[in-house]
Amino acid sequence: MGRLRFVILGYFLLWCASDAPALRRAWWHLDDFCQDFSATGVAHNLGLGRPGQFLVVATFALEDKGRHPAANIALRLAQGGLHAWAAALLAAVLYEKTRRRATLLAGLPFLLCPLATEATLWRSALSYPMSATLSLLGLRVLARRRVLGTGAIVAAMLTQPLAAFAAAGAWCLSAVFVSRDPPDPAAASRLRKEAVALAMAYGAGAAAALAVAATQDAPWRSRLDLSPDPVERLRVLAQANATFLGGSFLESWPALGRLHELFPLLALAPVTLASLRGRASARAWRATAMLGALLVIPYVPVLPVGETPLSDRLFYLAPLLHCGAWALADHAWRDTRVLRRLAAAVFATLVVGYGAITWTIAPGFDEVYRADLRRLREWEAGARASGADSLFVCARGSTLNPNPYGIDFRGGPPRLSAFLTRWSSEGVLEWQGTLPVTKDHDLRGECCDRCVQADSRSLHALRLADGPAYCGCAP
Repeated sequence: MGRLRFVILGYFLLWCASDAPALRRAWWHLDDFCQDFSATGVAHNLGLGRPGQFLVVATFALEDKGRHPAANIALRLAQGGLHAWAAALLAAVLYEKTRRRATLLAGLPFLLCPLATEATLWRSALSYPMSATLSLLGLRVLARRRVLGTGAIVAAMLTQPLAAFAAAGAWCLSAVFVSRDPPDPAAASRLRKEAVALAMAYGAGAAAALAVAATQDAPWRSRLDLSPDPVERLRVLAQANATFLGGSFLESWPALGRLHELFPLLALAPVTLASLRGRASARAWRATAMLGALLVIPYVPVLPVGETPLSDRLFYLAPLLHCGAWALADHAWRDTRVLRRLAAAVFATLVVGYGAITWTIAPGFDEVYRADLRRLREWEAGARASGADSLFVCARGSTLNPNPYGIDFRGGPPRLSAFLTRWSSEGVLEWQGTLPVTKDHDLRGECCDRCVQADSRSLHALRLADGPAYCGCAP
């Protein structure tokens, strides 16, 4: 336990170093502006079967709609701390099987992967590291205290089911090493008991989530509707893996993108080389094949449902594949110094590359937020100059220009302005505006009609001739 504390602290400091550009100031993004206990917010979270999300909503009360920026900074650091804790727990699971101190570094791809910036920096995504940590803590105590461990995993499923499968991923990595090493009846028996307990916990969590969702009207629970086409879901699984390995924004950095894409093959190298020398065992091949389960486990919660947007958050657990690939190669080559050091060099290159890319793209959230504030002040000045009494921003159902400010996201994904979505555009006016928000539905409708007629690809504003409202128009 003492060593684990040092690993958690080290991981947290590394995470802070790579994400530092996004940690210096308070900022909010999209869904952050509508995290509340309104009837709509409650129905949305319950309809998804995620009552644990209300804990995330509760943390926004500490920020008081942007009036306490220090709370925002502190809570984001706490979010990173949970992510570091989850990564350290994953490394601890592997260390218990290899007893090699180098294995304590195996959680670094999960910790620093640039695809995790949304889940670890965006305040509304606090449920991801929270759920992952809960599930891994549940796995840690499952063999000794089954009720407590099961309860933690069920709670994780009711918070964010995608991240809750961190425990399943960690169990799979444990099984890889137990299968590869010489037979250990006690370890194998523990794995079987954990597998049964995990299956029961995930089943109970899924049933509880569906029961919670059933309390809401059909439109609110539609995202949990099962897909009638299993073949199509297999295509979604293939597409998810293809996107993670070779179709994400990491391709903006060709060298690192190719290393990220090919890195899982490192797990095949030891057994392949041993086979060429006639020394590979069936156990080694079986263990390596079991690592392939990590091509499925990160996506299990979304495979049965019909709606699966491939956002960056979907890949939160996908780097477990890279963690396992290096840990397996390092363990297999523990007695071969040259190959072990070669694997360590490749691993270090990947991790440093991840950190450098995260540092590069992390400021995007704050830059968009600052641009939104500047545009809001410009519109408020225009509204006052024209004698308008209130302000409203009309956001379309789909945007014509995802980057209206022309911000250089330096190879990372574009971060949307809060004015581009209906649910966040009004929120930013209430949080940061100094003018009343237009509430009259007729004025809002006229405002949107005028914006549609303008059909502009830029953020602009206009004054209604027959009303006291000033209108901002999103592209």
